[in-house]
Amino acid sequence: MRIDSSGNVIIGETSAVNGGNITLATSAADVTISALCRSTTDSHGVNLIFQKSSTNSGNFAATADGENLGKIVFRGVNTSAVSDIGAQISVVQNGTSASTVPAHMIFTTNESERMRISSDGTVGIGNTTPGSFSSSANNLVIGTGSGSQGMTIFGGNESNIFFSDGTGAPQIGRIEYSHIAEDMKFYVNNHHSFNITGSKVDTNCTLSIDEVIERVAISATTSNTINTDLLSSAVVFYNVNQTANRTINFRGDSSTSLNNTMAIGESMTCAIIMQQGSTAYYLNAYQIDGSSVTPKWQGGSAPTGGNASSIDAYSFTIIKTADATFTVLASITQYA
Repeated sequence: MRIDSSGNVIIGETSAVNGGNITLATSAADVTISALCRSTTDSHGVNLIFQKSSTNSGNFAATADGENLGKIVFRGVNTSAVSDIGAQISVVQNGTSASTVPAHMIFTTNESERMRISSDGTVGIGNTTPGSFSSSANNLVIGTGSGSQGMTIFGGNESNIFFSDGTGAPQIGRIEYSHIAEDMKFYVNNHHSFNITGSKVDTNCTLSIDEVIERVAISATTSNTINTDLLSSAVVFYNVNQTANRTINFRGDSSTSLNNTMAIGESMTCAIIMQQGSTAYYLNAYQIDGSSVTPKWQGGSAPTGGNASSIDAYSFTIIKTADATFTVLASITQYA
């Protein structure tokens, strides 16, 4: 150990390193600083204290906004053989107070700020001003506001986000993604309210909505078999005069059967709207997944033709009663 002419304490080295007032160095071994507290008093412990005062001597003087209150710096050596900063934790004062010292704690890697805990307790990851966001949602702010930003939950069977108010159950709201079922579940007041899968939304509660805007597929075809993909649209408008009677086949889509789309006890309803000229045609054969079905028609009789110079609107309600077994309720209405 030596004390140099500037009063620096040097252990294991011949001169101060990185301008340190205390330098500890070893060769081919760890450098370890150990502190031991022996006490039966719970409040006693090992403390590391960084103190800043805005005076060169004498009594303490108030520190000001923007002052550096301390840093922990982790250094390495770059490929140019120069000692360089790899990461650091720094504390910078933010404003002044007669009773506290407000300060930000800033975490830096690769010489860029990555995270900060602001003096108001808000946390920013990739964001330097988390306290500037809405006070109802700024406890954690993620992202720079530029380009693509995000957060990933890397789970096994499932990944969860919980919501709690601390007055009832530990959590009363939850969003759960199941990596087994590949669906997202939403819980409100500890009730499983609805699921979202890749192709549909399943609700377990009453649905209250103001308005529905429904997609209408428009087709100019006038003959041959109609493949109606119910996963794409439940309303299809054939807006050109039909030229032949046609077969309609209901399916999920070109690669998904309706049988695999629907569960037993579910129904789907669709509308087929067909423009007719002076010679009218109609749907005279009906299939689900390529297999023939016989609808039950409103009024008890199947149509035997279309309505000339009109628009015929068909309605089909398909009920799955067993595997690959369906009951179809149908009606046709003339508009002219």
